[in-house]
Amino acid sequence: MTLLVLLIGKPRRDENSRRGFFCSRAGNAGGFFRKCVRIYLDTRENPWHIKSMKRTMTVSEAKQAILAWLDDNDPFRTGGPHVPAKIRRELGLEKAVFDAAVVELLRERKVYCAPHDHPHRLSAEERAELVEGDRGTFYCSISDRRPARPLPAEAIPA
Repeated sequence: MTLLVLLIGKPRRDENSRRGFFCSRAGNAGGFFRKCVRIYLDTRENPWHIKSMKRTMTVSEAKQAILAWLDDNDPFRTGGPHVPAKIRRELGLEKAVFDAAVVELLRERKVYCAPHDHPHRLSAEERAELVEGDRGTFYCSISDRRPARPLPAEAIPA
């Protein structure tokens, strides 16, 4: 929900304006507020002004975002494979851009993606959750292949 405040009209300037008041009497402040300010609550899910400000990522920016997500969520590479739909949802990427970025990372051997055995047995909604690769290949998980960060000293038993 968005709160929109619109100022209507100009405040009257007089001797009190130097003190920050825009009305002639102290008791008239509420009246001025009611006359000059209208408050509207915007309850739309995606207001047009916010939706139009969204910036779509390029494939190279999406690759960096995916690698940064893997660094933040699995820095020691112990978390195992990750679900692509979860990463795409958390990063807010479009499916086509996300899929192209993951396929490029797979070609660069920075990530490993496990192919699904029988993707065409899945419904269209279930296939939309997977990463679509070349020649009809669908990938169901993403794992980081880059070297892990070293464990902190306090995590190593003595």
